[in-house]
Amino acid sequence: MNLKLAKISSAFSLCIIITGCAASHYRAPESAKPPAPVIARVIPNSDVISPGPKRSSQVTKGQATKGPSSSRVHTPQPRITQATLGKSSAGTSSLTASGIAAYDDQMYPQAASLFRRAIAAAPGDARGYFNLGTVYSALGEFQRASEQYKRALAIDPRNTASALNLGLAYVGLKREREAIAIWEQAIQGGFASSEIYYHHGLAMLDSGHLDRALSDFEKAVELNPNTGDAYNGAAEVALRRGNLKRAMTQWQNAKRVSGGVEGQVRSGYVRSSQPRPGSLPLFVSAGRESVLLGVSPTNADAAFASGVKALDNDQYAQAIKEFSRVLAIRKNDPAANSNLAFAQAANGNLDAAIKIWSALAANNERDSITLYNLGVVTLLQGNIEQANAFFAQSLVADPKYAPAVRAQGLLAMRAGNIEQAFPSLRTAIELDPESAEAQNDLGVAYELRGDRQEAIRHYIAALKLNPNALKARYNLGTAQIAEGRYTDGARELSAVLVLDRNDAEARTNLGYAFAMTNRLSSAVEEWNTAIKIAPNLAVAHNNLGVAAYTSGNYVQAASHYQDAVRYNQSFAEAYNNMAATAVKQSKFDDAIAAYAEATKLNPNDREAQRNIGHLLLIKSRPADAIEHLTRAVALDPSDAEAYFNLAVASLKLDRNREAILFYREFIRLAEDRASLFETLARAKQALAELEAGVSSKS
Repeated sequence: MNLKLAKISSAFSLCIIITGCAASHYRAPESAKPPAPVIARVIPNSDVISPGPKRSSQVTKGQATKGPSSSRVHTPQPRITQATLGKSSAGTSSLTASGIAAYDDQMYPQAASLFRRAIAAAPGDARGYFNLGTVYSALGEFQRASEQYKRALAIDPRNTASALNLGLAYVGLKREREAIAIWEQAIQGGFASSEIYYHHGLAMLDSGHLDRALSDFEKAVELNPNTGDAYNGAAEVALRRGNLKRAMTQWQNAKRVSGGVEGQVRSGYVRSSQPRPGSLPLFVSAGRESVLLGVSPTNADAAFASGVKALDNDQYAQAIKEFSRVLAIRKNDPAANSNLAFAQAANGNLDAAIKIWSALAANNERDSITLYNLGVVTLLQGNIEQANAFFAQSLVADPKYAPAVRAQGLLAMRAGNIEQAFPSLRTAIELDPESAEAQNDLGVAYELRGDRQEAIRHYIAALKLNPNALKARYNLGTAQIAEGRYTDGARELSAVLVLDRNDAEARTNLGYAFAMTNRLSSAVEEWNTAIKIAPNLAVAHNNLGVAAYTSGNYVQAASHYQDAVRYNQSFAEAYNNMAATAVKQSKFDDAIAAYAEATKLNPNDREAQRNIGHLLLIKSRPADAIEHLTRAVALDPSDAEAYFNLAVASLKLDRNREAILFYREFIRLAEDRASLFETLARAKQALAELEAGVSSKS
């Protein structure tokens, strides 16, 4: 009897880092990787921006603000002006000067009292109302601030600073329409500043009016060519319009006038990793200057200032020396202790940092920031349970401390409790609506849940808040590629690489997008660059193997697959591809060994089960073949070829009745498949002979 085995399928595929690899489709993301805590630097009070509501889409310049904030945003803020807004007596000038000095020392109640006295002495002087409003803004009392700015504008309707700050106060009150109205009044009246145009542009960007937003950003630059934020706003407009080249030019302009932009890094893609959640920064007490204006700083103050400068320059060993000098003079100085702990943590001395912060927390159990820092450091040590306890204590001290709320959400994701993460991440956004990281993290949670469309929405929201949020832009590009939007995804990943050329995973995923749009040479270039950056990136090796296989270079393909499984021994798809390549080279024993690894890692891969069964038949191992082929038809009862091979294997073992059943099932499934016409004819002939033989015996 001349029976022909069914043709083996050469199952190989490109991989994209999101979850492993699939022959022809994406798989659901794995659970989130643990977020890696990142240490943030301390900023001295003299370097903290003036108080006022933040706005979206800003350039991140540093990593700490006064109070619990993860980034210092370079934004035009309400400020004390020393310009003469109206006639004032000598006494009023003295009050104003004293108020400014108190404000600069952050002695806000005293400053407010002095400005109120100045107003009482000269109620027609707009400057007093403006300055009092700025103090209220510093205190976060935006309603009272807006009332003072309106009084200043009633006296001097064309005062640019008052119009700007009134709009920012409205933003602080979440009354964006009123902010837009006051800024448009300044624009139409011809007294708008670069800062007003910039903030109005952000409002237009948020509402989707891209033409108007771009016009505002361009006007802001025209009025002040050093407005880096406006260049970034123009870059975001270009990016939303798909003009990456223009966006890159604007980012370079921003970098030129701003002295550089700090970015962040995220996680992986191309079927073997997942979206990148944010990290947990440390926060410490802000630095400070000498308490009394005009008094020479003490030795302790000088050492403190030197310590802060060392922290700014990431010179942690020097910072430790300077803050230790401060504490030799002022042993119980909480700011020096906190900054010393920060320097110790940043220098890798986690136990020393914990000891200092623990002492501070013992003296003040309501210190939410110190308790939060203890959580971050213990998490760095791998003590998740203790870290969770510290974050919980931080929230007992301050239930509205957003970083601790967000930390609980990240830890829930890390533990695989995705649904438990949602309430914490949503609350973190409610507490800090300007947090791009929290928006990104919520997007990651949705993607891990399987709701990619909602994830994309939050990644975009994160980028509106901070166009330089690399994790969010990476995740957006990855999600778009997973949705088959290869051009969109490639644009986002290209933008990531503008700011971080050494992101090997972004390059791997960009290569995947190129390959899926028939740009294989560009894809290979990206993958080769990726393995130069990260030689152990298994997915890039796998994809280079696929490219070599496609061009017929099986020796090179096999080499890349071997590298892929050397760096990731759990990479089932690379074993599959290795087996397919071995078949092309007629190395059937090697192919069987590779398929065995693939099916061990993924027993539910029906193609691998069918293919190893076929090869085992070729090597005259029918019993072993039946084991794998039976698994293949259990996974896919419509797999006609597997039934045919089961029939052949059964015949080799003289199990004729089983062979008859398998031939019948094959014939039923293959009846309408033109590609199996010849095999179908042989199967019918074999079945007839078998049935005749069984009939004659009975």
